[in-house]
Amino acid sequence: MSLAQEILKGLVRKAEEGSTLFCTPLGYLNTRNVVGRISISSVILDPERAEIAHWCFEQYATGKWNGADLLLAARARELLARPTAKNLTMELSLTGFYYISQNPYYMGIVPYRGIHYEGKHPALVEPEAWLAVQDVLAANAHDGEKDRTHNHYLRSTIFCSSRKGRLDYSQSSGNGGSYAYFQCVKKKTRHNNCTRRALGVELIENGIAVFYAGFRLEQERRGNPDEYPERVGRTAGRGRAAHCPRYEA
Repeated sequence: MSLAQEILKGLVRKAEEGSTLFCTPLGYLNTRNVVGRISISSVILDPERAEIAHWCFEQYATGKWNGADLLLAARARELLARPTAKNLTMELSLTGFYYISQNPYYMGIVPYRGIHYEGKHPALVEPEAWLAVQDVLAANAHDGEKDRTHNHYLRSTIFCSSRKGRLDYSQSSGNGGSYAYFQCVKKKTRHNNCTRRALGVELIENGIAVFYAGFRLEQERRGNPDEYPERVGRTAGRGRAAHCPRYEA
């Protein structure tokens, strides 16, 4: 038996025993106790992060939050990613937050190679709450956007001209009232360092109106939108794209 097969066999055995195979996720800590001459490793709840992580699951399960807003609330409660040698106070990213939300380890399960084993580690959240979070994520998933509380008719259809990222629609409220805007997803997730400012909804809508102002339907097709797809197929043969044009702001 090769070394790789031996390692795989050992990992499967550990998973069947309920042991944690790799580094514990956020909210847990690896500990090691020495009893006599025997060193015993175990997993415990992180006293600094476990309570906040549990609060996030409970809140997300209500269906009243979107991921980005709940992450901001968790950061306000000082939920941080694990420190590194270069960064001792690293913020938890949106991608990392979604990884936590979907990881069954938090309900006491050790997943390995598509199989879930009952773990020895303490559960941070009840299975009912974890499953409710998965239902929220699945219900709100749409064209790459994991979840949003607010909807807009341009959602998932417009893109940033700087980093080619999708523009996410959001709303924020303050002393001056409610403000709706679009923002590049690559800025929101800190990927590719998009530096463009958020754009107000009215500015985007006006830009869309100007963009489509040059598009005209044939006279016989006006007043019958149901036949528009047929016209698109016909105009494709005349050198025009057979799909809706992509608007970049």
